[in-house]
Amino acid sequence: GPFGSSGGGFPPLFSKRLHGREAELLALHAAYARAAAGDPTFVMLGGPPGMGKSALVQELRGSLIHGGYLAQGKFDLYQRDLPHLGFIQAFQSFAEQLLTESDAQLARWRAEILEGVGAIARVLSDFVPELELVLGDLPPLPLLGPQETRARLFLAVQRFLEAAATSQHPLVLVLDDLQWADAGSRELLREL
Repeated sequence: GPFGSSGGGFPPLFSKRLHGREAELLALHAAYARAAAGDPTFVMLGGPPGMGKSALVQELRGSLIHGGYLAQGKFDLYQRDLPHLGFIQAFQSFAEQLLTESDAQLARWRAEILEGVGAIARVLSDFVPELELVLGDLPPLPLLGPQETRARLFLAVQRFLEAAATSQHPLVLVLDDLQWADAGSRELLREL
């Protein structure tokens, strides 16, 4: 046809490919490849709203290799009173992905996470109730003071990410709109 299409149909008016963002996409793919090789990698995407940061991340989603996962959460200006919102959403999305796995795969995940997090794994299911569906019913933990409770949560999240993000199953953790993150989330991110 006149537009170079085959089959007589019209080509799409707009391509879904990102144009002019090849360098950024290559950098994200390189960071993912390092992480998939076992080298934890931290990348920050910055810029004004509407410049395509989320589109870059979605482009990466289609390229996950080696059984990779993408866990995505978003902080919100109007929900800043909800502590750790972005982390909770990201871990919810990860739990939902794990729950689509076969029973054997889910059992493997459960064993790996429980072994990695240890006796404080219940903190995770208290933090993100959807994780109870992955980890099973765990015994309650003793109550602690606020500082100790925060330290235990941070340790559980750190161990969880270490167990969940390996070269066998790389994990991309996306936290969107960090400028709206609560103080506890910013502190947790610094600890990680």
